[in-house]
Amino acid sequence: MSEQSLQVKQQTSVFISALAGGVAGVIVDCVYYPFETIKTRIQASNKKVDYSKQAKDLNKYKGFSMQLFSSFPFAFSYFYTYDFIKCFLKKNHNQKDNLDAKQNLINFIAASSAETVANTFRTPFEVVKQQQQVGHDNLVRHTINEIYKTKGIRGFYAGFGVLLFRDIPFSAIQLPLYEIMKKGKQIDLTLFESVYSGAVAAAVAAFLTTPMDVVKSKMMTQRDNYYKNSFHCTRVVFQEEGIQAFFKGAVYRTLPMCFTGTIFFTVWEQAKNFFYRLQNKH
Repeated sequence: MSEQSLQVKQQTSVFISALAGGVAGVIVDCVYYPFETIKTRIQASNKKVDYSKQAKDLNKYKGFSMQLFSSFPFAFSYFYTYDFIKCFLKKNHNQKDNLDAKQNLINFIAASSAETVANTFRTPFEVVKQQQQVGHDNLVRHTINEIYKTKGIRGFYAGFGVLLFRDIPFSAIQLPLYEIMKKGKQIDLTLFESVYSGAVAAAVAAFLTTPMDVVKSKMMTQRDNYYKNSFHCTRVVFQEEGIQAFFKGAVYRTLPMCFTGTIFFTVWEQAKNFFYRLQNKH
């Protein structure tokens, strides 16, 4: 195969993976959103939370329009960057080195880069969405106006650092673990392989990054600039609420993420197979 043909094949593979990721991202966000709303309300509160009351609250889709609007472009940009970086690093690695030995490092770098790129776009939507979830205002445009009026443009990037602090480790755990569990297969995974690998990878990554998720929720839902930055927030939460506060909402994060992990990776793999078959027909 010529160099040009190989390059076209890689570009097509990257695009198909990103397109499949976008489709999977939209589906998963629709399923996971109610659980995320409960989790966010629990984490944002400084008081003891009535879990049963939060679970029975029917208004769990507040702010969903922001999530839906950003879902596809976020997932698309994430997987496009992830696969592009992976292909680039594999292509330019030292031929004397063992590529298999460096595969986990390559996956880690690709996942971290993808989170940074995708979250630059996602954060403003995430801030507005979480303000909506905790009930600060009923209308999205009112929430946007309030954030801009009180904090300016910077307000839409409140918690950006801690979002990366949460999501880079999450991706650095989830995707490399998923790649390991699927044993390097790129296509034609069995249904069981994608379900099992996705569930385990998502659950492990979700639980281990819950403390960062708590700090992110508090940073993004504050209204009076009580927390100066992520490190200040971490210190204050520890002093005022104790170490257990960093695992508030862990159940509502881990179990749904385990479930949605099975959906996401299964849809992602099946969508990739579908788009590959569609391409081969033309």
